[in-house]
Amino acid sequence: MHCTNIGSSKESTSKIFKFNPFDWALWVYKNGLSEQISANCEFEPSCSTFSLHALHELGYLKGLFLTADRLTRCNGNAIFEAPKYLITKDHAKIKDYPVYYRTKH
Repeated sequence: MHCTNIGSSKESTSKIFKFNPFDWALWVYKNGLSEQISANCEFEPSCSTFSLHALHELGYLKGLFLTADRLTRCNGNAIFEAPKYLITKDHAKIKDYPVYYRTKH
């Protein structure tokens, strides 16, 4: 965490002290559990990164629905079920970003 100009505005101070249980749970999973269970996500970005971005960019309600949808699609057959234009050529991962699900531009 970068702590420059902490006392300069109320907004920066409130962001530092705001606790978000979703961020904490995703951090624990990504940095501890996924390595222990040898999780290998077929998507780009990984499911935990997708979830974190979806929650922040699209809000908690839509972010939770998109996370649940992504987790149901993340299985051994996802690469075979995805359209060919979504599969990266270099890593053979499925491109699926939260911005694809925005309704407003």
